[in-house]
Amino acid sequence: MQKSSIEPPWRCLVTGGRGFIGKRVVERLLTIGAQVHAPTSQELDVRDPNQTEAFFRAVSPHCVFHLASTARGRDDHDDMDSVFKTNTVGSFNVLSSCIKSGVQRLILAGTGDETGSFDPGTKIMSGPKSMYAASKAAATLLYEAASRFSDLQPTVVRLFAVYGPCQSLDFFIPQAVNASLKGPRMAMTEGLQKRDFTWLDDVVQALIDLAKSDSARGQTLDLCTGRLHSLREVVEILSDLTGNQDFANLGEIPYRSAEPHQLAGDPARLTQLLGRPLSVDLKSGLALLLADQREQTP
Repeated sequence: MQKSSIEPPWRCLVTGGRGFIGKRVVERLLTIGAQVHAPTSQELDVRDPNQTEAFFRAVSPHCVFHLASTARGRDDHDDMDSVFKTNTVGSFNVLSSCIKSGVQRLILAGTGDETGSFDPGTKIMSGPKSMYAASKAAATLLYEAASRFSDLQPTVVRLFAVYGPCQSLDFFIPQAVNASLKGPRMAMTEGLQKRDFTWLDDVVQALIDLAKSDSARGQTLDLCTGRLHSLREVVEILSDLTGNQDFANLGEIPYRSAEPHQLAGDPARLTQLLGRPLSVDLKSGLALLLADQREQTP
């Protein structure tokens, strides 16, 4: 992998630095000697262009990881205003401030939801199926356009089903792990939806390595393994690892109307740039997560 032309120590800004992925990015950056700013949403509200520009001028970062977003609107079209203002307008404000303040590297966290799922009938991708996915796709288009008219050349990294320690119980894998260890039984669909599950530490290291790489500038990349697993497979693996064969009520709830049946990415360009694939497979990641959960349980 081609290394960065930025001389250490890095001065980094991480938006969303208090979140599930952002917190781990901050921790990893600190271990490599970077100077890190991870403002709260009160300290930096990316929806406000004036506040965003002023914050960038004050901090003068070399490198920005734009991870702040809202997932509200993933399942329905409520709160469209907040989703659009945070994910699309907020991303534009960060982009604009980066260009004006001379930032050298910008990483945008996109999502695999942007492209939707493959339709075997039309043989094309379905496109965004929620306001969340559409707002993230719009941000990606803005950043790709910026690569053609500015020297910044941001990198867009589409994330796929990230899981790991300290993730909210709003997500499937933490729910399943919790139910397999402590109960109560978990209500779920038939579990035939397929996702490319990616281990948190793999994702964090990839984000940092891409920020270091001159050759990643201006690229839109799928941060994924290329391997799909159904939610039912997750349940089966957890059953094998814990010995609990009866913690999930398969088929108790219906599929969500806007939920893609399959979300797949192509890791080829990512693997080429990193010089390696993502290393942690699903069974190994779930075993690590179970071990962490048992450590945290009194």
